[in-house]
Amino acid sequence: MTIEKELNKILENISLIQTSQSEVKFPVDDLGDFADYLSDYIPNHVDWLKKGNEKLANSITQDKKIDREAISQLIVGVRNLALDFEELCDILLKISDQIDRSSSL
Repeated sequence: MTIEKELNKILENISLIQTSQSEVKFPVDDLGDFADYLSDYIPNHVDWLKKGNEKLANSITQDKKIDREAISQLIVGVRNLALDFEELCDILLKISDQIDRSSSL
């Protein structure tokens, strides 16, 4: 199972908060942001990594050299994924805070 599939399952479960009879309600905007990361940003950065990796493999097999541009592309892809996951973590922390506030009432 890929991380993207697992994150999509998390999104489905989080969205149940909005449609269930749960006492905890979560802002729709935050759920939309979560969905954007899962459907747009993360796949884009994974694709960036795939292309960089292909470019690196081709440069090694064809030119017997390491393509600096391919390495840069990998660095950017990994860095952007790290930032995306940091944002997802922040959104999940908001959910946790909301649950804590609701349970203390």
